[in-house]
Amino acid sequence: MLAGPLMSDARADGATSIAIQLAQATTPQPQAADAPAATKAETVETRIADLHESLQITPAQDAKWNNVAQAMRENATNMDKLVA
Repeated sequence: MLAGPLMSDARADGATSIAIQLAQATTPQPQAADAPAATKAETVETRIADLHESLQITPAQDAKWNNVAQAMRENATNMDKLVA
């Protein structure tokens, strides 16, 4: 009877811990707003590489990851255009 709630709490704590770790892994680092465009492109590539490593993307996941990385590049380009 007591094992049920304790087990569900343990699972919830584990899920919360994983969610926090993922959020920390995907939280963008502060950047200077007036950085040159080349630096912003380099920052996007650095962010993609950091996420690839922290999310431990496997070779089997690379094809899908490349789609995500391309979307990140396109979003950065679009944001630069909107800011300009």
